[in-house]
Amino acid sequence: MFFSRVILTSLVLFGCLAHARYLVERDSVADGRIEAKFRSKIVAFLQRKVNALVSTKDNPNTNLINLAYSIAEDNDYTFAVLRSFSDFNANILNIGTERLEGCTVLTVVSRKAVYMAHFFENLAFAPDDGKAPDSAFEQNCINQITGRGQTWRTRGDSIDPSLFTGNNGPAFAYIMTPRQEQADPTRQNPNPPVPGPDTQLYAERMRQLSQTLTSLIPGLWVVYYNYIAANAAQYEEQDAQQHRGKALFEYDPNADGNNNANFRIWYEQNMENGQGAGLFA
Repeated sequence: MFFSRVILTSLVLFGCLAHARYLVERDSVADGRIEAKFRSKIVAFLQRKVNALVSTKDNPNTNLINLAYSIAEDNDYTFAVLRSFSDFNANILNIGTERLEGCTVLTVVSRKAVYMAHFFENLAFAPDDGKAPDSAFEQNCINQITGRGQTWRTRGDSIDPSLFTGNNGPAFAYIMTPRQEQADPTRQNPNPPVPGPDTQLYAERMRQLSQTLTSLIPGLWVVYYNYIAANAAQYEEQDAQQHRGKALFEYDPNADGNNNANFRIWYEQNMENGQGAGLFA
């Protein structure tokens, strides 16, 4: 696996429940564990896969699901999908999105199913809509996941805990969320440091999200990947870093050519898989 992990035992940093196990991603690029010769292959693979994704508005039965859901230009909706692997015995399932500019992506996976959601920053975390309710985070994120209470600007599925517990467990939740923002340069500090991989822009919201998930799915492993958010202009300028802002999940029922299933999940150029997580042999 490309990831290294650090298990956090502090109940203060993320407000963890005592029985939950929380892990934080380290930046594998920074410590040099992905060699340069593999980066171009990873970038090309991710770009090809993401380009093939389509909206369920256009094809409700697609196995190539784009999580970027908009009714019209600049009219975005949080979007979530729940898929059972038993429905994909003959087809590869891909779910993902790209060019994240501060949004959060959640992927919950077990041996039986995957739940993947894209929460827009300007809806759930920092609403810029004058009509946003005071409880925008709860209505746009938490209630969408649980299927309880009123929702606002959401589409798609809620989670079914039975697919991730009991004989279907254990389960992992992989959360891709922005790091703290870099300070503006000043005369005294013209080159402020880039926030480290353990920092989170919305740490309190991540604590609330994690508690919601672990209450629904006891024993859930929660894995964070804290990314450096870029804006649209920066994406245009960074052709050499086309992995940035991409999130992709892939389930293959014949991953090894011998009818053995596996999944892979990429957050940017960092990858986890079902065998590494102990979910598939």
